[in-house]
Amino acid sequence: MVVNRDEALKCLGIARSALADGNYARAERFARKSLALHEMPDATALLAEIQAAASAAPSPTDAEGMRQRKPAASASEPSPSSSASASRSASAADVNSGSSERQATPEQIAAVKKVQARRAADFYGVLGLEKDASDADIKKAYRKLALALHPDKNPAPGADEAFKKISKAFSILSDSDKRRQFDQLGTDPDSRSGGGGGGGGPGMHPFFTQRGGRGGHSFEAEIDPEELFRAFFGGSGFGFAQPGGQQHFFYGDLGGRRRAQQQQQSRARGSPQGNPATGLSLLQFAPIIMIILFTLVNVFFAPPDMPDYSFTPSRHFSHQHATPRHKVDFYVHGPSYDAFKQHHAKYVPQFYEGVEATYVNRLGNSCTRERQARDQAVRRAYGWGFGQPDKQQIQRARNLPTPSCDRLREMGLYK
Repeated sequence: MVVNRDEALKCLGIARSALADGNYARAERFARKSLALHEMPDATALLAEIQAAASAAPSPTDAEGMRQRKPAASASEPSPSSSASASRSASAADVNSGSSERQATPEQIAAVKKVQARRAADFYGVLGLEKDASDADIKKAYRKLALALHPDKNPAPGADEAFKKISKAFSILSDSDKRRQFDQLGTDPDSRSGGGGGGGGPGMHPFFTQRGGRGGHSFEAEIDPEELFRAFFGGSGFGFAQPGGQQHFFYGDLGGRRRAQQQQQSRARGSPQGNPATGLSLLQFAPIIMIILFTLVNVFFAPPDMPDYSFTPSRHFSHQHATPRHKVDFYVHGPSYDAFKQHHAKYVPQFYEGVEATYVNRLGNSCTRERQARDQAVRRAYGWGFGQPDKQQIQRARNLPTPSCDRLREMGLYK
């Protein structure tokens, strides 16, 4: 089992340290414990090495005799200060070994096995909850299991892995976004590429660690169970510095809804770090900004609506006026026209130009029709090439009036 192998490796490390300190009894004890947890070739070889070293070691009386043989040998003996240091190291190691050698209670072993029996991705089951558990239920379950499984309090084999498993489950279920993804897909949101916990995105849990690297920082979808434990039971914010001049502050709100992060730029580098996302956002909103500006320009700078008019009088258009340049007569609604001249006097010349342009366009169409009628009358007078043409009729056809064309000539617009 992987859990037993981890514990066996820990015992193997203690055995090596004890062998280096010359504490052969302790070294042999932990080497045998390592083999009992998980049999490994390294442990077997180390046990043989310990036994060989212990058998070759001199007895206390032999050691005393060796110290009395040659005064020169005292140069190779440890000084009192170094002996005291070694003694302190051995006693400290004994304290640590004492904590490792604590006997687990049946309740502690059962708690570890209960968590180990659940799949790592069964986050509700790991915490002993149902899918409809509330946030308060999730926090309560984590609090209870964290106190029971913390490696400093539970010496049972596998407690460390069980503690990591409940911490992982809590980090997912206490984050509303990740919990929703897990409920929908049934898989670990952190294990999916581009999921809610990657890249420092919105779904990132407030207790994920950030590690500095060359050219930037990379987030790891890996939660530190100890940080989570201290934040949960400490109840206040705590921070730690990261390489690259950045400092992050994390708070005890375990719902994943509140995270404060302070980034301090390193002034020694002399180059400010920009945020490309800001420029991208501005580009996305550029079309909307242009539309708003165009609308404002039209509202504040567009000319007013011109008054209605007619070239023939009527009941509504009863007030006669004339343009100052070509004396074109037109009719308007009196009150509306007077209000326009009063409030928009600078646009009155533009209004006159519009009236004359419309009038000239109408004259041009009428002139074309008048010339077509005259030419047709002349062709009829010639008899379409049959018989003798009537000169008088031809002359009368040529003299047909074209008043629209004549008016255009008066205005200097037709030759």
